[in-house]
Amino acid sequence: MKKKLSIIAVILVLIAACGFAYYASGNELSYFANYGTNFRRNVNAIAQRFNWSLPQPVQEFLDQTPEPTQEPEFDWASLMTPEPTQEPIEEELLESLQPTKNPALASVPLALDHASSAQYARFGKYILCATETSLTAYNTAGEEQWRMDIQISDPILSTAGNYILLAERGGTKVEVYKKQKRILSTRIDSNIAGGSISTRGDAVLVTEKNSYKGSVIVFNNNGQEVYRWNSGTYSVLSASISSFSRRLAVSLLNTEGGASSKIMFFKLKDSESYQTVDFPNAVVFDLRYDGETLNAISDNKITGLSTSGKVKWEYEYTQKTLNHYAFGDDGSKLCVFDNNNAAEITLITGGGRERSITTSEVLPDLVDIHDGYIAYNNGRDLIFSTLSGKIQSRYMCSRDIQKLYILDSSNVLVVYSSSLEFVKLSKG
Repeated sequence: MKKKLSIIAVILVLIAACGFAYYASGNELSYFANYGTNFRRNVNAIAQRFNWSLPQPVQEFLDQTPEPTQEPEFDWASLMTPEPTQEPIEEELLESLQPTKNPALASVPLALDHASSAQYARFGKYILCATETSLTAYNTAGEEQWRMDIQISDPILSTAGNYILLAERGGTKVEVYKKQKRILSTRIDSNIAGGSISTRGDAVLVTEKNSYKGSVIVFNNNGQEVYRWNSGTYSVLSASISSFSRRLAVSLLNTEGGASSKIMFFKLKDSESYQTVDFPNAVVFDLRYDGETLNAISDNKITGLSTSGKVKWEYEYTQKTLNHYAFGDDGSKLCVFDNNNAAEITLITGGGRERSITTSEVLPDLVDIHDGYIAYNNGRDLIFSTLSGKIQSRYMCSRDIQKLYILDSSNVLVVYSSSLEFVKLSKG
């Protein structure tokens, strides 16, 4: 008897609730349909918010939910918060928003106007920053060690050994320093397109000379011009000089009948080239000596050549697109490839062998290699890993990364649009 009374009481309560809902709806029967619709919509929203995996019949029911005919009075999904006992769910949510490994041990931010347009280069235990008005050396902690006033618009910065080259891109001014001592400050007769310096202190400039396709000028470590070569037929793309034998290599582009390149080798005592190497159907856009081996970077391969012009090795990537690259201290090359929309970070040894391939979720915009480690970005995340690709640290930066430089085995400089951040990373 008591059981029947209980059932009757429950039924009466339900009838009363339905009657109240009907009354509150203004005699619109759509209220009840909307109630069921909104219920299913909110359950679906809650499940998606916390990434719950629902049983298939339930999910099929929720997927059939139509759009409501009127807005619900309350959006329970937006009001609901996890119970305090649901700590594992909170942790999973935070893991998707925070760095997954080892945040920074220390971080030093520095404001710098137009930081992204400044030029940077490692110089011994320091990192140099060249703006239009100053050349500043910072240590790994972001502390200023020394500063020199300069006046160079759109500076080109190159370092090697004890030497520093500063040149005015699109202008004529050139300066060379041995440590902090200026050994050359002059203006040349043609606009500068590029430049580099060797550990011996020989500075090489590629210029845009009137009536020619380009010109190459070499200054020695005493600041004297010791060589000049003008190209009347092909455009000059790049030039580099070896430190020991002082062999000059120049990359030239021929656009007649399609794009092809050639590399010409010169001795500083002779006006004529002693060797030419052809690169048909390729554009060799960068030359860089590693000791006495010349690295030639083109759109379809990297080639290692001796100073006699002999090809020592080749690394081809005809089926992939080279997006970014960086040179290591030992002549290794770190390359970012787009392999059919898959991001690959490939380490190539100084001898041209493929050492490791690391995949990335997205195509990195930046990459660096130094002191036995590599660094690249994944969006705003800074990824720091070993040469084999094992991630040592993942640091979420506060803004879009414009440039990054490894300072040593634990410290990285991150460049933003108008500031710098010196980050000391934990590893493990």
